[in-house]
Amino acid sequence: MTFQNEGYEIIKINKVNKIKTLRKKFINIFSVVSRLNKYKIIKNDGDIIKLYQDNKKLWVAAYDQIRLLPEIYSIIDDDFCKRVQKSCNIKIPAFTSKPLVRVYMPNNIGTAKTVPHIDYPSHRGSSNAVTVWFPLQNLSAESGTLRILPGSHKIKTTLGSIKDNTIKRIDITKRNYDSKMIDVKIKSGEAIVISQFLIHSSGNNVSDKIRFSIDCRFNDLEDKTYALRKYYVNQLSYYQKR
Repeated sequence: MTFQNEGYEIIKINKVNKIKTLRKKFINIFSVVSRLNKYKIIKNDGDIIKLYQDNKKLWVAAYDQIRLLPEIYSIIDDDFCKRVQKSCNIKIPAFTSKPLVRVYMPNNIGTAKTVPHIDYPSHRGSSNAVTVWFPLQNLSAESGTLRILPGSHKIKTTLGSIKDNTIKRIDITKRNYDSKMIDVKIKSGEAIVISQFLIHSSGNNVSDKIRFSIDCRFNDLEDKTYALRKYYVNQLSYYQKR
């Protein structure tokens, strides 16, 4: 399997202890926000789920802050970027946007479940742009994972809604890509690098735990077509606070 043929590659990012510590920090931030607002101390995944059910505004306030923690960049560091470059041959990586933290709770509540889509219409950066996704815990069939359609990156369409990330592909129907998508087998300390033209979605979480994950996106500043568009940066309402 190669990135060029399949549109994705699983890489080792290591940093298992930092990833574990970051997950604990996320839980602690939920507790700080909850405690200072005179709700309750948050100790575990179940408490975060209960906070969402009882006081969604506090949950959102905590979520808004975990996305900004500097510890995220202790994982997405120079070594991380070099490993991504090696897998997909990006020459000069630059973030398309800030990293996204996803708090995917049982029954698909929390950060919204994503339907099958491609990332490129929402960013419209370099022609070889990639998305990198990694979990903050080991995954199981119950917790769900990222789902992908290998090889679907070969048709590089820019059609679709920028806001909604919709796919407009005349070569493949929704029924076809639903049935052909596969679950990514990945564990803590690993990441999947995917082309922004690869069809992917999030799997269902039917466990009793939270699936924390982070994804970030890279353009290639050496891409000539991107340079000729003066390195267009798409600022989406999708990424603004709702």
